[in-house]
Amino acid sequence: MDSLAELNRFMPNDDITIKWLKMPDDFDLFCEHLSERGPLAKDFTVDVVLDWERQGITYCGLLKKGKMVARSAVERYLPDKWETADVRVWASERGNGYARQICCFVTKFILENNKTATCRTEDYNIPMQHVINALGFKKVGFVSNINENQV
Repeated sequence: MDSLAELNRFMPNDDITIKWLKMPDDFDLFCEHLSERGPLAKDFTVDVVLDWERQGITYCGLLKKGKMVARSAVERYLPDKWETADVRVWASERGNGYARQICCFVTKFILENNKTATCRTEDYNIPMQHVINALGFKKVGFVSNINENQV
Protein backbone atom coordinates (compact mmCIF):
# COMPACT_ATOMS: atom_id res chain seq x y z
CA MET A 1 0.00 0.00 0.00
CA ASP A 2 1.34 3.39 -0.93
CA SER A 3 -1.48 5.83 -0.16
CA LEU A 4 -2.71 7.50 3.02
CA ALA A 5 -5.96 8.39 1.22
CA GLU A 6 -7.01 4.74 1.39
CA LEU A 7 -6.79 4.82 5.20
CA ASN A 8 -8.66 8.07 5.81
CA ARG A 9 -12.04 6.32 6.01
CA PHE A 10 -11.02 4.45 9.19
CA MET A 11 -11.44 6.34 12.41
CA PRO A 12 -10.62 4.79 15.79
CA ASN A 13 -13.35 4.28 18.38
CA ASP A 14 -13.51 6.91 21.11
CA ASP A 15 -13.32 4.35 23.92
CA ILE A 16 -9.83 3.16 23.04
CA THR A 17 -6.32 4.56 22.90
CA ILE A 18 -3.54 3.35 20.63
CA LYS A 19 0.03 4.20 21.53
CA TRP A 20 3.60 3.24 20.74
CA LEU A 21 5.09 1.25 23.58
CA LYS A 22 8.12 2.81 25.24
CA MET A 23 10.55 0.39 26.79
CA PRO A 24 11.29 -0.16 29.61
CA ASP A 25 8.31 1.91 30.89
CA ASP A 26 5.64 -0.16 29.09
CA PHE A 27 7.26 -3.56 29.58
CA ASP A 28 4.80 -4.66 32.29
CA LEU A 29 1.85 -3.62 30.10
CA PHE A 30 3.31 -5.59 27.19
CA CYS A 31 3.87 -8.66 29.41
CA GLU A 32 0.32 -8.48 30.74
CA HIS A 33 -0.96 -8.57 27.16
CA LEU A 34 1.32 -11.46 26.23
CA SER A 35 0.28 -13.47 29.28
CA GLU A 36 -3.30 -13.73 27.96
CA ARG A 37 -2.05 -16.67 25.89
CA GLY A 38 -0.31 -18.36 28.81
CA PRO A 39 2.73 -17.99 31.05
CA LEU A 40 5.72 -16.13 29.66
CA ALA A 41 9.08 -17.80 29.22
CA LYS A 42 11.42 -17.08 32.12
CA ASP A 43 14.04 -15.66 29.75
CA PHE A 44 11.64 -13.06 28.33
CA THR A 45 13.03 -9.76 29.58
CA VAL A 46 12.96 -6.10 28.68
CA ASP A 47 16.35 -6.67 27.03
CA VAL A 48 14.68 -9.06 24.56
CA VAL A 49 12.18 -6.36 23.55
CA LEU A 50 14.93 -3.72 23.37
CA ASP A 51 16.85 -6.07 21.06
CA TRP A 52 13.78 -6.31 18.81
CA GLU A 53 13.73 -2.50 18.68
CA ARG A 54 17.41 -2.46 17.66
CA GLN A 55 16.45 -4.86 14.84
CA GLY A 56 13.75 -2.42 13.64
CA ILE A 57 10.64 -3.87 15.32
CA THR A 58 8.57 -1.44 17.39
CA TYR A 59 5.33 -2.38 19.13
CA CYS A 60 2.16 -0.45 19.78
CA GLY A 61 -0.78 -1.33 21.97
CA LEU A 62 -4.50 -0.73 21.81
CA LEU A 63 -5.75 0.09 25.30
CA LYS A 64 -9.33 -0.22 26.48
CA LYS A 65 -9.95 1.06 30.01
CA GLY A 66 -6.22 0.87 30.72
CA LYS A 67 -5.83 -2.76 29.58
CA MET A 68 -3.87 -3.58 26.44
CA VAL A 69 -6.29 -5.78 24.50
CA ALA A 70 -4.49 -5.70 21.13
CA ARG A 71 -1.01 -5.20 19.77
CA SER A 72 0.83 -4.83 16.51
CA ALA A 73 4.30 -3.86 15.40
CA VAL A 74 6.05 -2.07 12.61
CA GLU A 75 8.81 -4.23 11.20
CA ARG A 76 11.39 -2.29 9.20
CA TYR A 77 12.60 -5.15 7.01
CA LEU A 78 13.85 -3.13 3.99
CA PRO A 79 14.80 0.54 3.72
CA ASP A 80 11.71 1.29 1.58
CA LYS A 81 9.26 -1.41 2.78
CA TRP A 82 7.95 -1.77 6.30
CA GLU A 83 5.40 -4.33 7.50
CA THR A 84 2.36 -4.08 9.73
CA ALA A 85 3.24 -7.18 11.73
CA ASP A 86 2.41 -9.42 14.70
CA VAL A 87 -1.23 -8.41 15.07
CA ARG A 88 -2.87 -9.98 18.12
CA VAL A 89 -6.19 -9.28 19.83
CA TRP A 90 -7.28 -10.87 23.10
CA ALA A 91 -9.76 -13.65 22.36
CA SER A 92 -12.37 -11.98 24.58
CA GLU A 93 -12.11 -8.75 22.56
CA ARG A 94 -12.27 -10.14 19.03
CA GLY A 95 -15.03 -8.95 16.73
CA ASN A 96 -14.87 -5.34 17.92
CA GLY A 97 -12.76 -3.99 15.05
CA TYR A 98 -9.61 -3.67 17.14
CA ALA A 99 -7.38 -5.56 14.68
CA ARG A 100 -8.45 -3.21 11.91
CA GLN A 101 -7.89 -0.15 14.11
CA ILE A 102 -4.41 -1.12 15.29
CA CYS A 103 -3.40 -2.15 11.76
CA CYS A 104 -4.64 1.20 10.48
CA PHE A 105 -2.53 2.97 13.15
CA VAL A 106 0.66 1.11 12.16
CA THR A 107 0.01 1.33 8.42
CA LYS A 108 -0.62 5.07 8.66
CA PHE A 109 2.69 5.47 10.49
CA ILE A 110 4.48 3.55 7.73
CA LEU A 111 2.93 5.64 4.97
CA GLU A 112 3.62 8.89 6.83
CA ASN A 113 7.28 7.87 6.78
CA ASN A 114 7.11 7.54 2.97
CA LYS A 115 7.56 3.76 2.99
CA THR A 116 5.59 1.07 1.20
CA ALA A 117 3.35 -0.69 3.71
CA THR A 118 3.07 -4.47 3.59
CA CYS A 119 1.07 -6.93 5.65
CA ARG A 120 0.79 -10.71 5.45
CA THR A 121 -0.93 -13.60 7.13
CA GLU A 122 -1.37 -17.34 6.82
CA ASP A 123 -3.80 -18.83 4.30
CA TYR A 124 -5.99 -20.19 7.09
CA ASN A 125 -6.29 -16.86 8.96
CA ILE A 126 -9.48 -15.66 7.29
CA PRO A 127 -10.26 -12.92 9.88
CA MET A 128 -6.85 -11.30 9.30
CA GLN A 129 -7.29 -11.61 5.54
CA HIS A 130 -10.51 -9.60 5.93
CA VAL A 131 -8.65 -6.92 7.91
CA ILE A 132 -5.91 -6.71 5.29
CA ASN A 133 -8.45 -6.42 2.46
CA ALA A 134 -10.56 -3.86 4.35
CA LEU A 135 -7.54 -1.61 4.77
CA GLY A 136 -6.91 -1.65 1.02
CA PHE A 137 -3.84 -3.82 0.76
CA LYS A 138 -3.46 -5.52 -2.61
CA LYS A 139 -2.42 -9.15 -2.92
CA VAL A 140 0.88 -9.35 -4.78
CA GLY A 141 1.95 -12.92 -4.12
CA PHE A 142 2.36 -15.71 -1.65
CA VAL A 143 4.95 -16.35 1.02
CA SER A 144 5.58 -19.99 1.68
CA ASN A 145 7.31 -21.56 4.61
CA ILE A 146 9.75 -24.29 3.73
CA ASN A 147 9.62 -27.19 6.10
CA GLU A 148 13.08 -28.46 7.02
CA ASN A 149 11.96 -31.94 5.97
CA GLN A 150 11.26 -30.63 2.46
CA VAL A 151 14.77 -29.31 1.87
